[in-house]
Amino acid sequence: MRSKIIGLLAVAVSLGFSQVASAADMPVKAPIVRAPVVVPFSWTGIYVGLNGGWARDSISTPAANFVQPNGSGGAFGGQVGFNYQWQQIIVGAEFDGDWLALKGSAPCANPTFICNTELDNQFSARGRVGVAFDRFLVYGTGGVAWTTFKGSTVNAGATFPDSSTRTGWIAGGGVEYAFWNNLIIGAEYLHADYGSRNMTYDTVYPNVAVTSDVVRARVSWLFNLH
Repeated sequence: MRSKIIGLLAVAVSLGFSQVASAADMPVKAPIVRAPVVVPFSWTGIYVGLNGGWARDSISTPAANFVQPNGSGGAFGGQVGFNYQWQQIIVGAEFDGDWLALKGSAPCANPTFICNTELDNQFSARGRVGVAFDRFLVYGTGGVAWTTFKGSTVNAGATFPDSSTRTGWIAGGGVEYAFWNNLIIGAEYLHADYGSRNMTYDTVYPNVAVTSDVVRARVSWLFNLH
């Protein structure tokens, strides 16, 4: 009897070892590797930035005795705005302000007088609509602009100045590219028309019209909201 029990135990132990060996020989499944989730870039958010470039103005009047000296020079300022993205369509709004160094001086029709003009600032509130191709954006923009136009005539050391704060329309377009999720660079063109207004220097000069053109580079920091 004792020998039978020992024999059964030996058989059980042998079967156990064979099961372990069989399990060890079974192929092991490779772990499942999931591809990383790629989050598409979003233009939705608030942005702030700086801009700089070149500007020119155009001064015109039907008064033959007032020469319209135009000015050109640098432009530097900043912008703050908001974008909202719906599929590829981008809509938004922007407020900006630029310092302009636009001064012109030339002899008037009466050569004893010097005619001067100056445009030293421009502000605008504009809407923007564009199409995004992932990180590349093409857009148009338009809205309301403000500026202060200064002019004068000078004769024998006597200066006759006048200035007017003007409101007009502004429109243009640009392109932007998001280098990182937050850093955006771009280029933009804007044309503003401030209409006509009478100016009084040594005499009344009627319907002095003012327009401006600005070409500038932009850099903005986007605070993503998506």
